Amino acid sequence: MSGFSWNEAFHSLGQQLRAMRRRSSQVGAAAWLGLLAAHAAAQTPLHWQNYASQASQTVHAHIQQMDLPGAEPLRAWAQSRPDHAVGPLRASFWIDGKGRVSRLELDGVGDPDMDRQLQVLLGQLVFAHAPPLDMPQPLRLQLYWQYPEAPQ
Repeated sequence: MSGFSWNEAFHSLGQQLRAMRRRSSQVGAAAWLGLLAAHAAAQTPLHWQNYASQASQTVHAHIQQMDLPGAEPLRAWAQSRPDHAVGPLRASFWIDGKGRVSRLELDGVGDPDMDRQLQVLLGQLVFAHAPPLDMPQPLRLQLYWQYPEAPQ
């Protein structure tokens, strides 16, 4: 999409938000955040959105593989938690021209051992395609996945 500018998009959003604020001071924070997310999605090129969606599906499929080397400690840790889940976890992926993760930053789950395990597991990812050439990196995803309850 030629001519797309994040600066212009956020400037436009700022103008719209200021106008709405003048009209109503009763709009809650959730509504403002929803507006921001909808506006950002509307301003994000469709091929970027499609790539991010495919990448998110790839990450979830990768981490759910039962036979993935090194996945068992993460699975056991998640199954010991009341919700049997990992996340939400914010991850920033830099993906090279062959679809491999060249750099990864994680916010972490609060357990240093599991954070290291996640770094290794997610760093092994190979995406089916490289990101679009015009898509800025890193690709930022918020991840959440749940394992079934461990057999008793």
